[in-house]
Amino acid sequence: MAAAMSAGGSSAAHTANRDNVLRLFDEMRESGPEAAEAAPVPYLQLDETIACSRSLYQRFSHYMCIEYIIPAGTRNSGQQLGPSSVVGNLRRLLNVGKERFPSNGT
Repeated sequence: MAAAMSAGGSSAAHTANRDNVLRLFDEMRESGPEAAEAAPVPYLQLDETIACSRSLYQRFSHYMCIEYIIPAGTRNSGQQLGPSSVVGNLRRLLNVGKERFPSNGT
């Protein structure tokens, strides 16, 4: 029987992707008063009620799809994120939450 896969990982790529999505989340928090209200502290400091709320992930998705522009000096600078990048980042953030607050099966 195969072992269950964990949402976490320890490879350099996993760590870089995790750090990147947490950086994007912090940029979203600093993007305006609505975002600051939705996420008053960095993601890893959010309590379970906020970190597991649908509205938080809706706000983060909105930020990535509508507001975020890839910074100068990086590939695709001046453009918005593509759909696969948005979905990948959302999935990564959800996995960080899953690591922090594992489900009890209910």
